Amino acid sequence: MTFIQQFIEKAFVGGWQPIDHDFRIIGFYERYFEYQPLSTLPGRSSAIRMMVYEAVLLNPKVWQAVGKVEHWYEGRYGPEWLHHMRKMIDALVEGHTLEAYIRSVLEKSRTKEVSDHRGSNS
Repeated sequence: MTFIQQFIEKAFVGGWQPIDHDFRIIGFYERYFEYQPLSTLPGRSSAIRMMVYEAVLLNPKVWQAVGKVEHWYEGRYGPEWLHHMRKMIDALVEGHTLEAYIRSVLEKSRTKEVSDHRGSNS
């Protein structure tokens, strides 16, 4: 699973949904994921839909949901999720890939989590 896919999984855990009602994930692919809205009509299924990763990463609600899961702070200068989202644009302008940037964000969160955990054991 790529780092972008992991990021999207965290967004789901944090409460983000690609639509306003229940759905199921069909699969993650190289540049998009597929999902299917759950039908409210017995015996009928809904069409399978897809969403490209770039569209997901440009959605502030996705970043907010990941922030909940990662316990990002609400700082004096704004929420940490907004900082990370803005830095994504800077990284792209500098020639980095989305995958590389999301990897760096998730690794920073893991490093922070390990240091926070160690600090509480001291």
